[in-house]
This record gives sequence, C-alpha cells and structure tokens, in this order.
Amino acid sequence: EGMVAASGHYTPVPALSLLSFLIGNSMEDIYTTRLLNVSMRAFLDSDYVAECIQFYEKCMTVDHPPPPDIETYGLVMRAYGRAQEKASFWKTFDAFMRRIKAERKEANQATMSEYFLVAFEGLQHMRKYAKILSMFDDMDDELKTREHFTIALGACKNLNYLEKGIEILRHMEQGGFSVSQQEYETLLDVCSKMKISMMQPLVQEMEGKGLQRSLGVYDAMIKACTTDHDWEAALELLQEMGDKKIRVDHKIASKLIVIFGCCNKWDILFEVLEMCKREGIEEPSVFMQAIHMCSKNKRIDMISEILVVSPHEGEEKAEILLLAMDVCFMAGEYQLLSQICDEFEAIEKSALSMETKKRADLAVRRYRIVVAHAHGEYKEALHLFNMHSLEITLD
Repeated sequence: EGMVAASGHYTPVPALSLLSFLIGNSMEDIYTTRLLNVSMRAFLDSDYVAECIQFYEKCMTVDHPPPPDIETYGLVMRAYGRAQEKASFWKTFDAFMRRIKAERKEANQATMSEYFLVAFEGLQHMRKYAKILSMFDDMDDELKTREHFTIALGACKNLNYLEKGIEILRHMEQGGFSVSQQEYETLLDVCSKMKISMMQPLVQEMEGKGLQRSLGVYDAMIKACTTDHDWEAALELLQEMGDKKIRVDHKIASKLIVIFGCCNKWDILFEVLEMCKREGIEEPSVFMQAIHMCSKNKRIDMISEILVVSPHEGEEKAEILLLAMDVCFMAGEYQLLSQICDEFEAIEKSALSMETKKRADLAVRRYRIVVAHAHGEYKEALHLFNMHSLEITLD
C-alpha cells in the first residue's frame, strides 16, 4: 500500500507495473479492498483514468476479488464518470443503489448518510443534476448533512433552478445549519444568469446575517451586469471593490471587459487593462477578451493600443498576437495585420513551444501572402507562396 501510494503521488506508472506483476504471478491473495482503493485513488489523483478502470476491471477477474466497500463504489463511479463510460457507470450505480436499499434498515444513520453522499458525487461526474435533486428530496431529513445541501445547491446552480435553490436554503436553515457565504454565492450565481434586480434580496439577506460581500459575490453581481449590459452598475461595483481592498481576479476582469466593450466604454475598458497590468493580473485571457470585443464592435483600430498595454512575453504574447492577426484578417485590416506580423517576428522564438512556433510561423507566412496580394504586390505574393507552398494550406 505504501509503495502504491508513494508512486501514485508522482506517477502511477510504477504502481501499475507493481500491481500487474502481482496479478501476473498469481499473488491475488495480497489484494484487499484497502489496496484496491489506495491503488484506484493513486491513478485518479494523477489523472490516469483509463489505467484506473483497467486496473479495477482486472482485479474483478481474479478468483477471489476483493469485496467493494463504500469508497470502492465511489472511486469506480468517479472513474467511469470522468471517462464518460455511461453503460459501466450506470451498472455500478444501480449495484450501489441496490446495496443502499438492502442495508437501509440495518445500517446506522452515519453510514446511510455517507452512502447518499457517494451516490451524489457519482451523479455529479455524469452531470445528472436533476437526479441529484430527486434523490435529495427522497432522503430522510435526519440523513442530510451540510455536504448533501451543498451538492443539492450546486445542482440548482447548474440547472438554473433559483426557486428550488431558495427552497433548499430554507430547508437547510430549518435543519439547524447556518447558511455560509459559499451557499449564498452559489445561489447568487444562479441569479446572475437572469437580472441583477433578482440578486438584491439575497444580497441584503446575506449582509443581514453579518456576511460580507466576497470576491465570489462580486463576481456573480458583475456577471449579472453583463446580462443587463449595465455598465454603470459594473463600474460602481468595481469602485466598491477598490474601496474595500478586494483584489479583482482575471475572471471578473474578463467580465468587465465584456460589459464595457459591449457598451462602447473604451476609456473604462483600457482602465481595466491598465489595472490588470498594474496589479499583476496578467492572464492572457483578459487581453484576448478585449481583442474579441474589438472584433465584435468593429473597432479594429483599438487592437494596436491593446497590444501596447499588454505586458506579456513569449508564449502568452504569441497567443495574443495570433488572435489579433486572425481578427485583422477577418476584418480586412491588412496594414495592421502586416504590423502585427512584424511584431510577432520580433519575439524570441526560443521562448515558444514547438507547437506554437510551428502554428504561428505558418500563420505569419499565410498572412504575409494575403497582405502582399491585397496591396497589389502579386509577384511578392507568388514568391512567398512558392517559398512555402509545401507548408501553406490553400483556403
């Protein structure tokens, strides 16, 4: 067990070799339920899902397979769920539910509660959120723990069931559980897919219980502003976050870019980009979102300014420039396209992965031909094509 757990922490390949050796040499007696669980967990924690399934199914073929316990069922459903092997998942799930039914009268409350939790977690992997809510409603109230309520609220979030979510929240309070900020954030995220006005009662209720607006709460509220295109409310929330010293993350920054871009508030959009640069929020997704907004609003002229603000280097800069080239090409802005090609060729190529370098080089060559053709430089276009004709795909 120690060897499996230790090797699984880094890579499960040695563990797989060891376990295969034991089976291959008829040493099945060493297999216990605990070793089965430790092994499967090692595979899953290292994202070796296929190997986990292979190992489990191999173990089940020996003369005396280890009897599965609650943890085994949970790991098996997790593996089949992540692999989206639906038939195998439902076969395991049905066997597990039969076990729950058989032991319902004799098992103690804690065991039954854990059984349902494992079933919920298995259904999460298959994204069967309505099934989770159905089972939750059928559970006896004394079996429900905070974890069950949290998963049920998460199911409401994924299904956009606001009324059901509020009902579960009230049920939770009646069961003696205090509602945490996390639970409020989950429901507020459901509201954010509708209108910001629907969030106010929940926010007020949360604050009335002494819970402060967290990063997750602001994220949900700003997301609602995106739905409403309410740039003024978004700006107010951004200023409020600054007053409270709550640091914006890249997810909120991307949402702000969308709001201000859709509403043509480009000065504020650039203030957000400058803030990201100043505070070290350098995820390229934020700046790429700004380029997408230039494309959507036909403000291609803004792309060059975004590239000036961008603090990125190497691989991240290459990804941003590739997107900018694509947008300029689609918009027919060939002069700016040529300038961006020049900027890409100035990047230190040793900082790029082989895949990115190959993809970017091909794009630059293709766009160089497009620019030459657009400017009437047909001989230059033909020359460039002949140089790289084996590598360039004709559109």
